[in-house]
Amino acid sequence: MTMLSAKAVAEQLGLSARKVYELARSGALVSYRFGDAVRFDQVDVDSYKAACRQSVAPAIRARSPTEAVSLACADSALAEYFRKAGLTPRARPASAMEKRAPRKATPYKR
Repeated sequence: MTMLSAKAVAEQLGLSARKVYELARSGALVSYRFGDAVRFDQVDVDSYKAACRQSVAPAIRARSPTEAVSLACADSALAEYFRKAGLTPRARPASAMEKRAPRKATPYKR
């Protein structure tokens, strides 16, 4: 049984030693305490790595070329480019700041 320090485990897993200690504290990574020293068995580290393995990458949603494209200015050259490509630009919804009535300018009083 080979016992490893948190630093050695961190190097194997590509984590910081602090994260390795957090994993040990939470119980996700089996650890052994000898006095003040915390040590890890290579078999337990390998088991943890196997448990973290993902066989399928998470799906990333790609935009469809037929989706509408938001543009800040509908009369811009970029809007024209998208129109030529067969995409219909849509106006950007007004933000809360744009919806508010403009403030009246008041002179400063001294």
